[in-house]
Amino acid sequence: MAATDGQMSASTSAPSQNAWRRRPPPPPLPRPDHFIALRVPPAASQPAFDVLHASLGALGFGATLVDSAAAHVTLGVLRLSAASPNNGAQEEETSPPVDPTRLASAVAALRTAGAALRGSGPLALTLGPGVSTFGQRVVYLEAGDGSGGASLRAVEAAVRGALEGVGLVVGEGAGGPVAAAQGTRRNRRPRQPQQIFTPHVTVAKTWSGGRVKAIPPSAVSSAVAELQACGWERASFVAGTLQLCAMGGRQAGQYYRVVEEVEFGGASI
Repeated sequence: MAATDGQMSASTSAPSQNAWRRRPPPPPLPRPDHFIALRVPPAASQPAFDVLHASLGALGFGATLVDSAAAHVTLGVLRLSAASPNNGAQEEETSPPVDPTRLASAVAALRTAGAALRGSGPLALTLGPGVSTFGQRVVYLEAGDGSGGASLRAVEAAVRGALEGVGLVVGEGAGGPVAAAQGTRRNRRPRQPQQIFTPHVTVAKTWSGGRVKAIPPSAVSSAVAELQACGWERASFVAGTLQLCAMGGRQAGQYYRVVEEVEFGGASI
């Protein structure tokens, strides 16, 4: 017996629906490999880091700790390497080379931002007293404006505007992927910088491929309690130099490799 039109329609539409359900997930977003930073002097970060690290280390999270020599405020992360065909876990092993055109654009943008900020005075910042997290992946000390001079959000906005002006996508650092300025994979609507930028100094974080996958709230609460018990409240420092840094290759106890730095508000301390 011949199939009716309705039966044929149902039979032909079913495979396409099943194919839609079986569609593989989109490839992972490209990993950032450079970042724009304001360096935090070890003298400002170390007292709080020592207490938080001792507590987290005693609870078994020593592998997540970021030493105070690397302390910085991230203004944005970006991708300067050429796109990898794998774009996933294998990318860390292949280490694609930096694209010279993207690197030159980033350096030019950093200089543009520095010139725009010159005359605003050095950036007085405070570290703490708040300690917060990005999910269970990152523990950080909150950073904020001190008194006088430029504002942290104005500096971040100048850097972001200069980088986006040369066509570079700027992500929000530890809080999300490099393509943050383009939205999520499911929703590509842009988000405003004030929704993205979270001034912070990373104290501990989980690593891709590391044995520790999460830092639970109970461990963070315990570390914060010890920080409060020792009487530490906050630290102050002055930043007047923008840095473009490479993420890879940092040695323990040392700062990141600085590719370019531009002064905008007098000498940093």
